[in-house]
Amino acid sequence: EGEWFGVFVKGSKYTGVELEIIRYWEEFRKEVRKRWKEGYVLVDMEPAEGFWVGIFAKSTEQKVQAYSSPDDWDGVSTAIKQRWDNGFSLVSIEYGIGRWFCLFEKNDDRKAEAYVANNQFNIFRSSIKKRWDKGFHLIDLAEGRD
Repeated sequence: EGEWFGVFVKGSKYTGVELEIIRYWEEFRKEVRKRWKEGYVLVDMEPAEGFWVGIFAKSTEQKVQAYSSPDDWDGVSTAIKQRWDNGFSLVSIEYGIGRWFCLFEKNDDRKAEAYVANNQFNIFRSSIKKRWDKGFHLIDLAEGRD
């Protein structure tokens, strides 16, 4: 049995935070689109115990978000390239319930971006260190299997 872990903060840029727990992927997708139309941002999401869990909030920063949800690793690299080409930055990636979830944000002040992936953890760690040595900061991790 796993542990649920929530992180809280006072005085953040978010207000009106709401938690949505939805069983089916198509319903979760509809909820994301509905929330975006209502002016919410998707702060975080987790696929957990057969549910899609999303944290939505109003933000003091206007953000344009998009997501891609490929069901295999080849689709992830394609989705990232397409979104990067359209001016989006990858801000979060998760894997669960048989699919990847990549969250992107449009950013007028985009920075250099990169990602590393490897199915051997020691090589993965070495790749992270090489990016650190080039001045990159690690902002998210995910582990998944196709």
